[in-house]
Amino acid sequence: TVLCGLGLMGFYEESEMTALWVPKGSTFRNDFEWVEENFPKQIRWSQVIFKAKNVLDPKVINEMFKFRKRVEEIDHNGLKWGDVCLRIPVIKKPKCFDPSKFSLFDYFFGKRKKRSAVADDEECGDVEIPDLSAFSFAELADIKLRMETDGFTPELADDVSRMFYPEPYCDFIKNAPTVCGEDSILELWANDGKFEEEVFETLTESKILDSVNTRNKSGLFMIEKNFKDLIGEKSYNSSGHIVGAKVATITWVAKVNLTALNLFGSVQRGEIVDQYTFDFEGEMMKVTTNRTEAAEGVETFVIVARMFFEALESQAFKDAGMLLVGYLIVFIYVIIMIGKFSFVQQRFFLSFGGILGVIMGIVVCYGICSALGFFYS
Repeated sequence: TVLCGLGLMGFYEESEMTALWVPKGSTFRNDFEWVEENFPKQIRWSQVIFKAKNVLDPKVINEMFKFRKRVEEIDHNGLKWGDVCLRIPVIKKPKCFDPSKFSLFDYFFGKRKKRSAVADDEECGDVEIPDLSAFSFAELADIKLRMETDGFTPELADDVSRMFYPEPYCDFIKNAPTVCGEDSILELWANDGKFEEEVFETLTESKILDSVNTRNKSGLFMIEKNFKDLIGEKSYNSSGHIVGAKVATITWVAKVNLTALNLFGSVQRGEIVDQYTFDFEGEMMKVTTNRTEAAEGVETFVIVARMFFEALESQAFKDAGMLLVGYLIVFIYVIIMIGKFSFVQQRFFLSFGGILGVIMGIVVCYGICSALGFFYS
């Protein structure tokens, strides 16, 4: 038993679904393993569904905002949502290149070094005006005019990305502010890449309906988005406008820390995830499932990324305790039926030896299989 048990040093538990079901050496499995090695899955989705008589009621919208705020305020051993989320650049006017302060005439006629005339903010101190000499005066004048009149719109950002790619566009993106990835109708009332609590406190039902029906720009990411897809069971009036909905969602997007993953490995069966993200999601589960401060008449249904595989594990191992109970019953049965209640004829050690034999058999079988390279699943 001891000799065979040494094979357990090669014990390996396989949790990857593809490895369990697809033969080794097949084209699909080879391609899958190559993608996993070179482009590992990093995105993790968590979502909460709000259900109410009318989720477009100010009370429900404020409940959604407070719910989102509780997630944002999670602090798990110094780890916050901003540390594990997917950071997305905000498409807005570059702060350090205010068109109202940037003179094309000065740029083309030798005064471009006067950075203080362009940006006087402390965080812009290390930012320099890019070299635009490759572009004509007319091209730059058109961009400047559109930025001053219409603002830094998604259409203008698209044109800038094509005209100034790779530089200075890539430099703008690298220095652009970022926000955590999420998806909800709350973005309709964000402003310039952030949420303000005062805005939600002053919302009325008419303002909410007006925003849902007429606006399609995210105030958080500064891009166009179809917010009508983020509400369900919608009600319409005779003119076709939305007047109510019973379901709304908030989706959070996290990103696996590949550095921590490479150093310490994955901490969950079935799907790779680093220890930091895994721990934060555990705290996130506690916060999102705690309904002590829930508004009356609002139901929530939560799915955090790690919940799925934990639910599978709990179902697979929920009867493990019954196995021990079964062996205990056999142990007691042998003592009572074969032995007698005396120090000489009791069968305690016989019963214990039988169970020990089963354990030794398991060790031998698992040790031999592990030594031969078979994995446990």
